[in-house]
Amino acid sequence: MTIELPETIERELRDLARIQSRDVIEIVEEAVRQYLEASATGAGDDPEGRLARLERQGLLRRASAPLPCEVLMANPPQDDGASVLEALLTDRREG
Repeated sequence: MTIELPETIERELRDLARIQSRDVIEIVEEAVRQYLEASATGAGDDPEGRLARLERQGLLRRASAPLPCEVLMANPPQDDGASVLEALLTDRREG
């Protein structure tokens, strides 16, 4: 079986393999095996477990209270011509 990987993923895999003193093929095979095991056991069907894991990793913070309906029902703010991209580029140019 041949897998085509985007260049960035391939580069990251090579870096990981170098750090772990392993071969890229070993890392990919292990990842595929873990994915297949998780799929076979239904481990991916546990959204609460996944949310808990993401919270422990600091990647997610659950809301402490439900979002008020007024926020959801309100009209979105009007476009004032501001551009997030332009602000980012200006910030990068100015340092």
